[in-house]
Amino acid sequence: MKVSSHRRFSTVRIHERIQADLQKRIGQGQWPPGALIPGCKQLAGEYGVSVGSVHQAITDLVRDGVLRTDNRRGTFVVESENTSRDSASRVRASTEELRAFTSASIGIVAGFDPDSADDWTLTILESFERTAAAGGARLFLSNLLPLRGQTPNQAPKTMAQAVEELTKQGAEAFAFFSIYDYDANHFAERVMSAVDIERVPAVLISWDDLRAPVPHVFYDNHYAGYQAAQHLLQNGCEQLIFLAPFDADWARQRIVGARLAVSAAGLTPEVLTEYPSGTLPVRWAEDIELVIETFARELMAPPRKKSPRVGVIAAHDDVAHRLLDKVHGKRRKMGRDFAVIGFDDAPRSRVLGLTSLRPPLEDLGAEAARLLLQRLRGNVTSTQVRLCSHLVPRLSTQFKQESEK
Repeated sequence: MKVSSHRRFSTVRIHERIQADLQKRIGQGQWPPGALIPGCKQLAGEYGVSVGSVHQAITDLVRDGVLRTDNRRGTFVVESENTSRDSASRVRASTEELRAFTSASIGIVAGFDPDSADDWTLTILESFERTAAAGGARLFLSNLLPLRGQTPNQAPKTMAQAVEELTKQGAEAFAFFSIYDYDANHFAERVMSAVDIERVPAVLISWDDLRAPVPHVFYDNHYAGYQAAQHLLQNGCEQLIFLAPFDADWARQRIVGARLAVSAAGLTPEVLTEYPSGTLPVRWAEDIELVIETFARELMAPPRKKSPRVGVIAAHDDVAHRLLDKVHGKRRKMGRDFAVIGFDDAPRSRVLGLTSLRPPLEDLGAEAARLLLQRLRGNVTSTQVRLCSHLVPRLSTQFKQESEK
């Protein structure tokens, strides 16, 4: 259902004013050709408006050729042929300047299992190390987790212990990895208690936007949710259900982003519902399995009359995999009666034909290394880098035509 004409008129006026101001700032050189502009959330706070209004303004500027989007990195000012050549020269000069810091020593603080092939921390860490090493840095690592089989019952290192260890090895700058922490803001507080970030160059790589004023590179869960809902709506879904059989900050951020996409499409909030409704403090796998099984039965129930096309947004790919396993072979079919989208682009998603949002793992590491090297050069103007998912569309969100049913 569309919103009222009064609301549409007000929204148009707001986003047009933002669009004009952004174009003016670009023309004045605040963001030169090729520059990464701030994220929607940051600009919304600056203008005092909703994220949806900023997103619409940016969408119009992309349509007009002023901006370009890279789903893995963000939104950039478009370069002409001449400015592209100039940009390439600046990149070469920047690389040479970074390599001048051959004596820079960076301490890396992360918690990971080196025997796990699926540990995202390792993927991000490898990208960080490649970029930092190309910039001439020397690297030292402190793993917060004890190695299996070495010291039985050994407790994880504290943040202070890791920083002290790396400082003794000669580290003069630090990179902190917070990928699997349930509360990334608490992790940031521990970082700030161990390092004086006003004096010591540091960067934090996190899975969440942080409240703490620490330089960081993060994955934008809000926009990931926006992308998922927008994709389903554009593919003909009329009713969206966000399936989150547990309570987590990143899942709630994705729900907020999905609601923004519904609003930006001019639809009423009732188009998107959460399952289960309300806050669900579920932690155990058996409880999650029961929630998904109950949802699958409700999804497979024959409709009493012609029902709207349903799009299911699973909190992550594993939830989607379990759902697809439970509805396989049933009367109601994926791609005909309902669509499913997940997050993380897990390997099994390719086999199942699940549309998913691929996280920017390599870019998180590379951008963090660049930001830290820039801070070592004395450039402290850019303190936050927001990175977005890459949409991988597959069969689970492609509704068949009537003739194909």
